Amino acid sequence: MKISVVIPVYNKEKYMDDLFQCLLSQTFEEFECILIDDGSEDKSYEIIEEYTNKDKRIKGLKIKNNGVADARNKAIDNVTGEYFSFIDSDDFV
Repeated sequence: MKISVVIPVYNKEKYMDDLFQCLLSQTFEEFECILIDDGSEDKSYEIIEEYTNKDKRIKGLKIKNNGVADARNKAIDNVTGEYFSFIDSDDFV
């Protein structure tokens, strides 16, 4: 794995489909995407699980809400890429 993309998520269900469409339409395919749900109260994690079942590059984690910095740090522990980057769950890539 060359690149890992870390995406913290908190109550972003309305952005998730657009996010996945952008990520999965990239021409560079040697990446993993680690989404870490920071205790969302909406259906964000359900959407993450749906995509983890569709694409092996997608990994989903769920933690108790403790803020974006903690979510990023916990996700870093699961990175397998040579390089990693952060994006927000409401960004387009």
